[in-house]
Amino acid sequence: MAQQLDISQTPSPYSQTAYESYVTKESKGTKLKIKVDDKKETFAKKIQRQARAISDSFFSRGDNNHGRIYDSPVTDKFPKLPAALNETDGPSNTATSNLQPPVQTRRVASHPSTSALPASLSTTSDQATLIHQFTEDDVSKSDAIVNKGSVNANLVEEIKVPALLQQGTPMLKVSKSKLSKSKKFHIDPDQGLILWDSKKGGIVAIENIREMRFGSDARTTRQECNLPAEMETRWITIVYMLDGNYKNLHMVAPTQDVFQLWNSALTKLYSIRKEMMNGFGTDVESKRWAMWEKQYWKGADANQDGKLSFQEVEIMIARLNLRMPKELLYKYLEQVDVNKSGCLDFEEFRKFVGILKARPEVDKIYNEISRDGKLDYPAFEQFMKDTQKCALGPSEMKQLWEHFVPSTTGQEGSSQVMTLDAFTSFLVSSHNAASTDYHRGIYQDMTKPLSEYYISSSHNTYLVGNQLIGVSTIEGYIRALLQGCRCVELDVYDGDREPVIRHGNTLTTNVPLRQVAQAIAKYAFIASPYPVIVSTEMHCGVRQQGIFAEIFREEFGDALVTDHLPDRVHERESGIKELPSPEQLKGRILLKAKNQYLTNEKEAEGDDDESSEAEDEASKSAVARLARRVSRNVTRRMSRKPRIRRTVSRTESTGGDLHSSPPPSPQSHRRQRVSMEQHQQVVKMSPELFQLLVYTVGISFRGFDQQYDVEHLFSLSEKKAKSILKVNAHVLVDHSRTHVVRVYPQGLRVKSTNFEPNRFWAMGAQLVAINWQTFDMGFALNYAMFQRNGQAGYVLKPDALRLHNGSHTLGERSRHVLDVTIISAQQLPRPKDDLGNEIVDKSIVDPLVRVTLHVPDWSSSFVTTVKDDSKQPDTRGVQSQRTVTQRTSVVKNNGFNPVWDETLSLQYELLGGMSDLVFARFEVKERDGNEERLIGMYCISLGSLLMGYRHLPLHDQQMSQYLFASLFVKISIRDL
Repeated sequence: MAQQLDISQTPSPYSQTAYESYVTKESKGTKLKIKVDDKKETFAKKIQRQARAISDSFFSRGDNNHGRIYDSPVTDKFPKLPAALNETDGPSNTATSNLQPPVQTRRVASHPSTSALPASLSTTSDQATLIHQFTEDDVSKSDAIVNKGSVNANLVEEIKVPALLQQGTPMLKVSKSKLSKSKKFHIDPDQGLILWDSKKGGIVAIENIREMRFGSDARTTRQECNLPAEMETRWITIVYMLDGNYKNLHMVAPTQDVFQLWNSALTKLYSIRKEMMNGFGTDVESKRWAMWEKQYWKGADANQDGKLSFQEVEIMIARLNLRMPKELLYKYLEQVDVNKSGCLDFEEFRKFVGILKARPEVDKIYNEISRDGKLDYPAFEQFMKDTQKCALGPSEMKQLWEHFVPSTTGQEGSSQVMTLDAFTSFLVSSHNAASTDYHRGIYQDMTKPLSEYYISSSHNTYLVGNQLIGVSTIEGYIRALLQGCRCVELDVYDGDREPVIRHGNTLTTNVPLRQVAQAIAKYAFIASPYPVIVSTEMHCGVRQQGIFAEIFREEFGDALVTDHLPDRVHERESGIKELPSPEQLKGRILLKAKNQYLTNEKEAEGDDDESSEAEDEASKSAVARLARRVSRNVTRRMSRKPRIRRTVSRTESTGGDLHSSPPPSPQSHRRQRVSMEQHQQVVKMSPELFQLLVYTVGISFRGFDQQYDVEHLFSLSEKKAKSILKVNAHVLVDHSRTHVVRVYPQGLRVKSTNFEPNRFWAMGAQLVAINWQTFDMGFALNYAMFQRNGQAGYVLKPDALRLHNGSHTLGERSRHVLDVTIISAQQLPRPKDDLGNEIVDKSIVDPLVRVTLHVPDWSSSFVTTVKDDSKQPDTRGVQSQRTVTQRTSVVKNNGFNPVWDETLSLQYELLGGMSDLVFARFEVKERDGNEERLIGMYCISLGSLLMGYRHLPLHDQQMSQYLFASLFVKISIRDL
């Protein structure tokens, strides 16, 4: 540890010149030369080099009077402004439609001024790279914080990274398919990047990291790479997203001390970034703003001289996704360059960015709700009640007010005034979040039976590709469980010694069952403490079924449910009358598999719906036909064994030789018993496996005219569920009040696409399984649903679907209108290439906003016949599943702070008041000819969406939140 303490004294990174790029600026004629070692250039310099070539066009378009910005030799001074602009107090209102002079400049984060920066900020190249290494002493000497109550020096200290890691350390980069190579890795804490030497990018953005595994946590990967065990204690695996795909970065540190440094630094940086992406708290917003300033300051200062030339400012504006007339840009620069140096120091840079970030649309709202230009407590209270539809009581409302308007000596009550800055801070804070679930934690009653909850579920969890030739891996289980999934799927087949997991009748790869079980055991309860259901499609012979059960017992230990819960032992005799609750099953793992003794010969072959549909689609490709032919040959040989349906009782299994007698089925007192002579004809199921079926006993669907025990759980293919929806939705709704039902995608979805799950949630199905590896609309709706209730993976169903008297409620139909005013967006992200680099040699985006409502199938089959004709529910006009969508106009040349101020109205229908099952999707898109490219999105249930003015955090298609981007809207709902 002594070495770790001394690490801050590590020499400058430029002491190893072989690994460093260098930049020199020379004034020669009309050219600005930037010399770069292309093989070693840094990310920031690559951005500068790319943007430099096209920056002129960003500022010259729409301004034909001056042509290029620089027609004269490069100097350190800003170009001379036209006299007319120098005489004005501010830019003309006609300069741009979306950039208006700010009423008040707001800065909510603190940074030291340039004059007080540490010595490391001298213009020498060696010291310039240490710009981010502020110390407590440096911060204490800096200028006062611009906005009181902003982030203090602790923020800088929090993100401090040892100089050794910023300079770079040699690490062994490991690949499963290539030879391991020694690479130099370093961290850029200001820009939030992990960088290394590579022709294919060599960049991992910390905000794109999904998981980090250190040491023994990455043992499986080490074993797959056939590397020695002594490397394990120095092993680092980073799982991240790139271009919509999961990627892995495997590194081995040279020493234990270096490993500890990386472990500590990555964990801290990842934690801070994750905190800031989780929402819009006051402190979080301040930290986000501070990080944004540092990131763009460092990215803009290409030659690292501690100041920005005009050309560097130009390039930064291009990176900000903004185009403005050069006269307006000159005017802003003149305003902030108080010492007329022709360059911006850090404090002047902050002032300049403050101008760019002005929010005239917020100023307008502030003036509208204020009284004589002052927002006092009565005006704020009225705004909260009338516009925000806030239900806070008087004391809570007062606490909220005091949070943003601290008490001042001599001022109390109505004499206090909320400033514009404080009002803006409130609008972006967690106190004004768009969702009712924001930071509420697990707030729903978790003591109801399992059948009363929607349960986050995964289909073919082992796959990370398509259904025919995808890769089977434990990564699918880890990713799903870490995102709160509570039901994962296994397709189990005989292996050489132990069972394996794969997708049958395809060419997908195998993964050992034991590895999957170990992954489930390790990650099951990290995201949520509530029970995990392992849905198993069993294709093993009896012998390996026993091995399957043994592996489950060994890996899951006491977490595995193998008998009735201690407080429910009476169910052994009386039978299960009601399923246990998530609270009772906290920290437990349940196996769901078919009880073969409750399955006839045809059903024993598997799920006919899924198998037949998968084969239909598989016949379309030669590869799949080959896979199917091989599978049929195996199945034909296995099918020579006689298959006879048998039903036995649990009590009959308690005696005799378990290996020669077939196991019983629980609560089978309503079924015909058979004699021991019949039992001995065939053993269809391992007794060890049978003993694991307690509360989730799989059984084939035999129609609604049959009686099912409470613990019986059947699965419906998408096709079968749709057919039920057309004519018998109310019957399935009634059944699912007390029984758990699973719905899975049909086999035709060979590309692992998803249906929209809310159509099956509306039927009462609890386990609506989706393909978590596919980031489509179905994935987004599922993500939005289970962001609720503290991301526990369990969400209470609407009263109409879970309460026994809810059937009558299903007859209540209502019509509504969602009114959405799209006001503005903030800091929309620039597109990136497939290596993670920003694409700067592309025109500024022209954004638009599209709002879509996803409404379930409110078909008439949801409604049962009512004897009293006067109470017969009106189902006229009840429509099937549909989407309602509208969009705004396009804002040209502004991805930084576009303003629309347009209202969209979307009509929709509800059945039984189930607004939880209607989802609103907000998409910010770029219009490119006739096509629209997604920039960012936000998806939420109408049951969680709050009214009034809200900032919606934008996400990418994988539902990862952008660090800086948001959409400012006003929401209201009215009845028709």
